[in-house]
Amino acid sequence: MSHVPIYIDAAAFEAHMAAADQIVKALEIDRAKPADVAHALAHAYGEALGIYAMTGAASDQIEALGRVAQRASQSMASRIVADSCEGSA
Repeated sequence: MSHVPIYIDAAAFEAHMAAADQIVKALEIDRAKPADVAHALAHAYGEALGIYAMTGAASDQIEALGRVAQRASQSMASRIVADSCEGSA
């Protein structure tokens, strides 16, 4: 997602790593399952929306944030599919 500012990309990576670290510590395992990390980040997104709404964000601002998240998810899923299909034809 080249259109994403570097500070947003870096923050997303740090959030991912923090979620994985917390899961590893809580379960006392060596490595978090990707599904658990994705689940944790999805909940974090929901909490962020709630906080954003409680700080006085207007409905259209919350809706816009939802669209950004949806586009980011779709873009990443498309990239994963394209990468995993590369060379298989």
